[in-house]
Amino acid sequence: MTKIDSCDALTAEQVASYLRRNPDFFALQPDLLAALEPPQRMAGDTVVDIRQFIVEGLREQMDGLRDCATEVIETSRSNMAYQQKTHAAVLKLLGANSLEQVVEAINHQLPEILDVDVVALALEQTGSVDFGALPVAPLVAGEVDYMLGAGQPVLLLADLADEAQMFGNECEQIRSAAFARLDPGPIAPSGILALGCHREDGFHPSQGTELFAFLASVVGFCIHRSYESPA
Repeated sequence: MTKIDSCDALTAEQVASYLRRNPDFFALQPDLLAALEPPQRMAGDTVVDIRQFIVEGLREQMDGLRDCATEVIETSRSNMAYQQKTHAAVLKLLGANSLEQVVEAINHQLPEILDVDVVALALEQTGSVDFGALPVAPLVAGEVDYMLGAGQPVLLLADLADEAQMFGNECEQIRSAAFARLDPGPIAPSGILALGCHREDGFHPSQGTELFAFLASVVGFCIHRSYESPA
């Protein structure tokens, strides 16, 4: 066997022999094809149209790059749109001056702002908590950790089971949901902010959660503020 790497000069026969023994050489080194000087198309059974091979390879690379660029652009647009929705929801929540107004904004204004079907608030019941007539889903002590997992800030589900009960009368229509931990501080109880969607693809575990976690932290702040300075 010829040791090509140790030769000072290679003959055409040696190169051809090496390529015959390694038919996948250009598949493993596709960048070399762009540097080759291919022959023109010629008739005959022994002539390979390497020019067409190179063109097709470059076309596939361009198509792959184009698809990748399109995906990046679409993802960026989607992230920007959700960021704007999150900012609008935060401004609406910060304008609430009482727990009643916070819950009103969550239940009736955030669904339209965030483009989801239902937004619900659930709080753990403690001895000092009095929900009164507020539409807040009651949770037993420790249920937040049970649902989300201890220390987990967000849970995204594409298929719901008992979790759908948090959405009250809408529970039978909810197909996917997002749940975020609320930590309002030492005064107010722990809880969950829940977004529900009638579509199965509304939420899924592979989605980003940073903006949703940020929104939940604002909700927690607003609840803490309403407990600290009741209207």
